[in-house]
Amino acid sequence: MKSTNFEFLSPRWSELAELGAFAEAYTFNDPTSAIIKLRLFAENMTKDIYRDLKLPRPEQLSFIDYLTNDTFKTITPKVVLNKFHSLRINGNKAAHGELSNSDKALFLLQEAFDLARWLYVQFEKGDPQSIQAFQKPQLIEQGDSKAELKKQKKQAL
Repeated sequence: MKSTNFEFLSPRWSELAELGAFAEAYTFNDPTSAIIKLRLFAENMTKDIYRDLKLPRPEQLSFIDYLTNDTFKTITPKVVLNKFHSLRINGNKAAHGELSNSDKALFLLQEAFDLARWLYVQFEKGDPQSIQAFQKPQLIEQGDSKAELKKQKKQAL
């Protein structure tokens, strides 16, 4: 699945690009699923950072423990940590039944995009100017789109 905003991650972090693409596809028709995908996006990004920098893993392997580990907090700017926590908290709420809307999913999609840009600049030494500005995903009309999304989801799995 191609992403509007996350394709620049594909060469090194294809799983993150794929999760971003799913979140974009679900933003309007299934915002709860979009938010859950974005939480997974943030968690996987955190684990990628730990792996790539060979950081000592916390004793407990939960997402919150990864984010609150002193080593991780030392190397991560506060504004970035806040975005990680926002995706974690809202993703947890969505996963546990809190109803979501497209506005919240769109806001969190942009937060994930900001994290993706930060990751690209910090760890790929990429030029931030080479990344296009965030683009609101297109609304996919119901009907045939549901079948297409199911097909793409099945292929990705």
